Amino acid sequence: MSTCTRCDGDGGWNEISEEPDYKTCPSCDGYGKVDTANSPDYDAFIPCTGCEGSGEVEKSQPKKIKTWIECEKCQGTGKD
Repeated sequence: MSTCTRCDGDGGWNEISEEPDYKTCPSCDGYGKVDTANSPDYDAFIPCTGCEGSGEVEKSQPKKIKTWIECEKCQGTGKD
């Protein structure tokens, strides 16, 4: 048997993808709403504009996801 020509004998390869990564919103501490009332007797909450009410904001760097893809030609054996 010879080395698989598709995967060069590795049996597959890593595929890197990115997805958004989130952190707690600093404007509302993750609550999703902010208090707009100046009086302690009355609570008026509105959706946080920092996170649009979700309680989370996207980090500046996306999360990298590494996935092993098995070679279809050799079924991961690395051999033809």
